[in-house]
Formats: sequence, structure tokens, C-alpha cells
Amino acid sequence: MVTVARVAIEAADLAKIPDSGADLIDPYKLDETAVIKAAEDFTVSINTVSRSLFDKYKKYYRAAEFGNDYFVLLSSVGLGKVEKPTLKLHLVKSIETIDSDLKDLWADNVEVVEDYASGGEKPRLFLSFHAFCQGLGGTRVDDLERSLNEILNLVGSMVPSLAPFTSIGKVVISGINNIFNKQLNIKGEVKEVEFALFPADGKKASIPGEAPLQTGLYVLFFEDINFASLKLKSDGTINHAESPYIVLTIKREVILAPDQLNTDVAAKVLDDFQINYGFPLPGDKGTNSRFFDALKEFGRSIRLGQQTARYFELKRKGNERTPEEKERFNQLHQFLSAVIPEFDALNQ
Repeated sequence: MVTVARVAIEAADLAKIPDSGADLIDPYKLDETAVIKAAEDFTVSINTVSRSLFDKYKKYYRAAEFGNDYFVLLSSVGLGKVEKPTLKLHLVKSIETIDSDLKDLWADNVEVVEDYASGGEKPRLFLSFHAFCQGLGGTRVDDLERSLNEILNLVGSMVPSLAPFTSIGKVVISGINNIFNKQLNIKGEVKEVEFALFPADGKKASIPGEAPLQTGLYVLFFEDINFASLKLKSDGTINHAESPYIVLTIKREVILAPDQLNTDVAAKVLDDFQINYGFPLPGDKGTNSRFFDALKEFGRSIRLGQQTARYFELKRKGNERTPEEKERFNQLHQFLSAVIPEFDALNQ
């Protein structure tokens, strides 16, 4: 079983770690002040990927063999339903240029959750990471970077299924297909780690076998390890760790630009229209631009509908709203009043 550790730093801020480092603690221990509650926002992001995740497993990855010239890191996230996770691409890096811990990630956001448990249920959060080496099938890495950065500007995370709909999508399909083929079909060359966090709002004690969903820094080790003597440094690394690891942050905030879509919304749009990377591409850059404009507009419409429904759900609760729900209710009222003409009149 893979070992996971937590660092209970306020706001999960690496800058607050002392020079001596921070102790790693049991992630299954409940910290009531850190629990993610219903109606709160949170973001899961990557701080560090240890260089040893590449160095230690090079032979396992068959690096530099059969064109496996790039180190790749994917995440797979499921909120509630692990059977239908969202795959995200965080890193594609030439194996010849890996010379330190991997911090220059395109997309450090793993999951962004707005208004947690707004549907009435408190879902579990499933996280898994997949590391391997692969070739890009003729796609140039700079083309892949530009394509995926265009997606980053749209949804705040790398959603590979959107890549063909960027302005250079036609040239990145083979690279995306190669990456997915390795992750899905050649498990013998892929190192994976997974962890689940369970809703803890309202609980007063830890539940055996269930790690509570709470803020902090998390270290996911790819091998069993005794972390009692290890410390996390303020640069996001761990001295003398024998196991490769990834350091994650869970914060109570939404880390997206104001005009970015949540990846869940983008995924919903794609599901509704059954669009994926295997479909025919739009014909030119202008068509791609119109696709993204339409995606943004439809995505905003979906969110507006969700926010309106959530507002009236909270309104019906009246005095039974929790402090977090009261804050969410006030935020929604302020937002909807600004974007919907005569919302206050409709609200009577």
C-alpha cells in the first residue's frame, strides 16, 4: 500500500515552513479546523514532482528505448464517481533535459471545486497519478506545449481531449494519442499512485481507513516508506526520501482566472456534444477560435444556471443555513444581482 503523508501548514503555504523543515504526519488524523465543509471552495494543485520519479524508474519506463524520449505525468481525478474520472496532462518533458526536481509544470491545478457538496451529497475525492516515458509520434514538443497552453488559458488545467480544437490541433493528435495509448494499454511501463479523501464535515473523530478531506500539503510516495524522520522543506522537496514522491496542496480557494472555465464545465460541454480527440477537426484557425468562443459562452451559461439553482436551494433552507452556506448565499446574491437584470424583482 502506498504511503501518504500530510503537513498541517496553515493555508498550505510552503513559505510558512521553517528552515528546519515541517514534520510529516498521518493524513488519516482528523483536524477539525482544516476540514473542507459544504459550500466551501477548494483547489488541489501540484507543488513538486521529485526527480527520482524519473531517475529511479528509467529502466521500468524503458526510457530512450523505442522512441520513449519524453517523461509524462498525468492525473486522473474523480469527484464522487471514480468510474468516470477526468484525465489531465501536467508534464511532457524531454528526458535529456531532466536535471532537477520537476517544478516547471504546465498545469499545476489537479482539481478545482467550487461550492463543494452543492448537490446535497458530500462526494469522495479520488486522485491518481500516472508517470511514464513515451514518444510523441512525430508531434513536436513545442507544438504540443503551445496547444496545451491554449487549453490552460481556457479551463485552467490541461484537458487533452480538447487539444485538437486548438489553432494547431491537427499537428498534436498523434502525440496525444501516443500518450493516452501508453497510459491505457501498456501498464507494465507506467508507475501509478492513488489516494482517496472522504468528506469529514460534521465528524468529530477519525474513521479508520478514511482519510478526511481537509486542507494541507500532501506527500504521495510511490513506494512504502517510513516517513517518521523525514521533513518537507520550504522549496517543496524532502531530504533523503528513498521513495519517489509528488507534493500536493489543498487550499480553500478557487485558483482560476476570472474568465476561465472550470474543467468540470468544459468536460460537461464535451460530453453533451460527444466531442473528443478522435473526431474530425475544424478546418482552420478561425473555426477553432469560434469553437472556443462557443465553448466559453455555453460554459458560462451552464454555470449561471447552476448558480441560480444553488441560490434558490440555499434560500429555501432559510435559518438552517450553516455559516459557510450563509456566505455562499450572500456571494451568489451579489453575483446574480449583477449579471441578471432585475434579479431582485425575480427573487421576491
